[in-house]
Amino acid sequence: MKKGPIILIGFLIITLIFILGVQYGKQVNTTEEALKLVMSLAPTPTVSVEPTPKTQSFTPFESTACGVSFIYPSELQPVKESSQAASFQNEKKEKQIQVTCAGDILPIPDELKSATTSVTIDEKYQTGYFIDNDEYILFTMRHPTKKFDVVITVFHDLLPLVEKTLEFTN
Repeated sequence: MKKGPIILIGFLIITLIFILGVQYGKQVNTTEEALKLVMSLAPTPTVSVEPTPKTQSFTPFESTACGVSFIYPSELQPVKESSQAASFQNEKKEKQIQVTCAGDILPIPDELKSATTSVTIDEKYQTGYFIDNDEYILFTMRHPTKKFDVVITVFHDLLPLVEKTLEFTN
């Protein structure tokens, strides 16, 4: 056999391998460039500062005339206090607590009796009535030792606090 065709075929195979190698190199280079681009677009780590939680402070209230005590948020300020009534509200006048005590309290009007909730004071269930577009809950309790009624009107978000902290005093 002649050496000419074998050398030609060998040369063509080497050329083919060279071309395939160059193409493979281009593909690797493109992949590396894409990785560099992606890495440069990655977000830099930022320091996140968590907001400090707003601490809620509370103020005790005690009425010796009414014989009740409870804790209310310090954002509420006393509006009026007398021997038989006390009222607290915040600056925007959107949250309030009112306490009234007297010998006999007028009965709850029938239109209020349609929307009720359960209020638990000293492990005893009381009926609470929604008033002012369901923003406030009004409930009446008989003082266990002084034998008069205590009426409390409380903003619905503050009801759990009043339920847990309301106590009758002598």
